[in-house]
Amino acid sequence: MTASELKYLLAVYRGEQEGGIRQTDIADRLAVARASVARGTECLRAKGLLCGSEKPLTLSAEGRRLAALYDACARKLRQCVLEQWDVRLSEGQSVAMAAELSDAQAQKFARTDKGEC
Repeated sequence: MTASELKYLLAVYRGEQEGGIRQTDIADRLAVARASVARGTECLRAKGLLCGSEKPLTLSAEGRRLAALYDACARKLRQCVLEQWDVRLSEGQSVAMAAELSDAQAQKFARTDKGEC
């Protein structure tokens, strides 16, 4: 999955937790063009990570699983980099780094103890 796709996947994931999200909401939240969101969500739909209608966007079970996994990885990356090197990563930076992990690597990283970096 590309960093861009992961960014959109996580936006839908968080939007679902807040009661639902539309493509226009994602564009506003991420400060990107609506056409970019449309292309990104179409890629997610083609991969089977989005389902249902576009209003609001809904993740498939696999989309939700991957979003939860990579969200945990991005959060942990921010925590570990801050603890180890006293460097604050933006959410975008940690999402881009998490996107470089394979699913197996992300699962292994997410399984490590919370205090362990």
